[in-house]
Amino acid sequence: MALGVTTLETDLAVTRDGVLVISHDPVLNPDLVRGPDGKWLPTAGPPIRTLNAVDLAKYDIGRTNPDSRYGKQYPGQKPADGERFLTLAQVFALGGPPLRFNIEIKTDPTKPDLTIDPEHFADLVVKQVRDAKASDRTTIQSFDWRGLVAARRLAPEIATGCLSIESNNMDTVRRAGGQPSPWLAGLDLQAHGGSLPRLAKAAGCAVWSPFWRN
Repeated sequence: MALGVTTLETDLAVTRDGVLVISHDPVLNPDLVRGPDGKWLPTAGPPIRTLNAVDLAKYDIGRTNPDSRYGKQYPGQKPADGERFLTLAQVFALGGPPLRFNIEIKTDPTKPDLTIDPEHFADLVVKQVRDAKASDRTTIQSFDWRGLVAARRLAPEIATGCLSIESNNMDTVRRAGGQPSPWLAGLDLQAHGGSLPRLAKAAGCAVWSPFWRN
């Protein structure tokens, strides 16, 4: 913010007691997370959805594990020991107008047990955005368009961004599948001429954000 950044993008998870927190991963990442004992997690930790916010706050995410492949990419990283998972409410409190927010609902239709369902997720996000009086400067985005359709139904005043990716490692579009992709909220790509921009419009999105190689 001090550098003049105009928009913050961040991913979300939801704790067992319904608190929205900032996390790219739905589970505790051993490359980043130390337990209450100060030791690196030996393997991927439990899903955030299984932890209450007070328990999640016991984990330290102030540095990367220098012995991990991920950590070795950033040998010059400045540690910030004692950092915890921020809540979305705390992030909103950090930045008032005109700062904008792109917040990503992280759900996966192929791994439904890792997170709460996208409709419930969207409801929590909409309420938080409204509580922060940030509806006019927030975009809710997701690869799982089910949450976006739910968000538009709940709050048509909040813009949504449809994310998509077609790569060898991840494909949310599945053009060759012969049926609508589970990522696209039941919308049929072929019914829209094979056009992802048209499909994003049909989902009510103000923005379509494809993977950069696409």
